[in-house]
Order: sequence, then C-alpha cells, then structure tokens
Amino acid sequence: MKSVFKKRGFIIGLVIVVVLIIAMIGIGIARSRSSNHTNYQIVTIKRDSPLLLKGQIASDNTVDVTTPVSGTLTLSQINVQDGQHVEAGQVLMTLHDSSAEDQLYEAQASLAKARLAMQQDQQALNQAQQATAGAQDQSGIQQARNQLSQDELAVSQGETQVSNLQNRLNPIVKASISGTISLDDTANTTTGMPSMKIISDGQVINGQISEYDYAKIRPQTQVTVLPISSGAKLKGTILSVDNVPTQSGAGSSATAATAGGAGAGTSSSSVSYYKFTVKIDQRLVNGFNVQIKVPQNTIRIPSAAIVKEKGKSYVYRVVKNKAVKTEVRVSKDNGVTYLDNGLDLKDKIVANPDKNMKSGQEVNSSAD
Repeated sequence: MKSVFKKRGFIIGLVIVVVLIIAMIGIGIARSRSSNHTNYQIVTIKRDSPLLLKGQIASDNTVDVTTPVSGTLTLSQINVQDGQHVEAGQVLMTLHDSSAEDQLYEAQASLAKARLAMQQDQQALNQAQQATAGAQDQSGIQQARNQLSQDELAVSQGETQVSNLQNRLNPIVKASISGTISLDDTANTTTGMPSMKIISDGQVINGQISEYDYAKIRPQTQVTVLPISSGAKLKGTILSVDNVPTQSGAGSSATAATAGGAGAGTSSSSVSYYKFTVKIDQRLVNGFNVQIKVPQNTIRIPSAAIVKEKGKSYVYRVVKNKAVKTEVRVSKDNGVTYLDNGLDLKDKIVANPDKNMKSGQEVNSSAD
C-alpha cells in the first residue's frame, strides 16, 4: 500500500516538474518575442511642409512725372485727371515758356524783314537783267544775284529759328509708361507745377522673410498665392530675393511668418528680414494682403534615427515589418538633420533604433 502511495507521489511530482519546465519555456519564448516586437517609433519619409509667408499686392513701378526746369515755364493745362488710366506717349500737361514767347516775337519780326529784303532783291535782279539785256557788262546782275542769295539764306535761317521757338513756346509732357495717374493739382509754391505720378499696370507681391528661412526661397520658384479676402488659388513666381536686410530687431512688425520653419519658436534679440517679390499673372487690387505658399524640397529626418558606423550614416528602413539597415547621406543646418539621398519618399524608417536592433528584426509597422 505504501509503495502505491510512493509511486503516485512520484508521478505527481514529475508532472509538476514538467509543468514548471513548460511554463519557464513559454515565458522565455514570450520574452524573446516581446524583445523582437519592441514598439519602435516609425516615421514616413516626406517632404517638408510648404513655407507660408505673408505679402501685399503693389505696383511693380511708379514713375514721377517731371517737367523741364526753367524759371520762365508756367503751366497752361493739365490734360488728365486723378485716377485716369493713360497710355505711354499720351499728353499729360501743356506748358508755356514766356522767354520763348519774347524771342519768338523778335524772330518773327526779323524773318518778316528778311522776306521783304528778299522780295526787293528779286525785283532788283529783274531790273538789272532788263537794263543790261544784250550788254557785255553783267556785273550788276551778278551783284543782285549775290544779294538775293544772302537774303534767301537769312530767310531760311529765320524760318528755322521761328519753328524752334514755336516748339519751345508750348512744350508738352508725355507719359513715359502706361498706368494710372496719381495727381495732386495743388500748385507747388516753388515751381507752380502739380505733383503727378504714374502707377504702372504691372503688379508684384512684396513680402519679407526672416534670416531663419532665407535659404528656403529662390528666384524662379513656382509658388501658390492665396488672397486672404477670397478662397482663390493663384499661380506665381518668385522674381527676386534681396541680399541686403530691410530691417532687424526684436519685436519688429515684419510681414514674415512661417509654418514649421527652422526658425519657428526661436527667440533672438535681433532678427534680420529680407524683401522678396513675387510675380502673378492675374490682376488684384493694390494693397490686398495675400499668403504665399512656397513648396519645399527638403526632407527632415529625426537625428535619433541615424546610426553611425565607421564614418558612415545608416537608418533602419521598415520593409514588410522588418528592419533593413540602409546607408544614407545626411546634412545638418541649424541643428536640423536633412536627408540628401539614400531613401525614397514614402519609405518608412525607425525613428528611435536602439543598440540591439539588427537587420531582419521584426518591428511594429505603424507610422506617423
């Protein structure tokens, strides 16, 4: 009987040992699987968000209308009105030159005398020809001809002088470009001339960008223009970017604003701003405010995703839920890591690999 109990006790003990061994093996496998399925942070490779800047519609050129400088000139007539559209070459003002008027009277009087003298010379020549008809001595005829030639030259010169003075008498001022007239017809106390400008038909968008984002825009870049007064989306092109700052200083009311820029949230006691201009094809009202969406070709990746080995940089791509060690080239700017090459858009990488990660290791494929 005792031997039966001993045998049963042995069997029960053996079963318990086997169960413990199986449990330990299961725990080990579970831990191993847990190690191979660490929840790493996965990010998708994509371009940086567009830069969003502010701008304002303005004329691309404003020309001051100038008049000849002379103390003898006075204004006769203004031929246009404020707000009127004019074409290049159109008459804007008519002036009067009192000095030319005085000289014109004198020149006209001299011309009249020269013409009278020429008529008298012609009569003298006719008489000399009749008086010496058939005679050998023709000296009188030659003298009359010489005098007539001199007076003909005087008439020609007088006519030219009168014509020039007539042109000076009432000079006109013409528009150098097409555009809209801005006129202040209150006479200037110094010159007596009105203040007049031509605002050109062409338009640009004037904007400013901070030094933090300066490297992110380039001339000839295609942009999207978003008027804040409507839901329109217009195409534009960056024409120029100044290389001399327009203003600097903390708290300045510059029109630059960024979305996700490298300088976002950065405080500085002095920040420089640079003017840039954008050309649009569709005409808007001068002074309208717009937003300028500038696409970005840069690709940021987390600095922690980079694994350094023997002077080279690697990341772990996630392919079919497995890590694949991949060599990449990166660069840094203002503390931000940018991808130069080695990956494609929409690739997924492990943002926080640890020192135990190996190629082929299974990873969580969920991405940001």
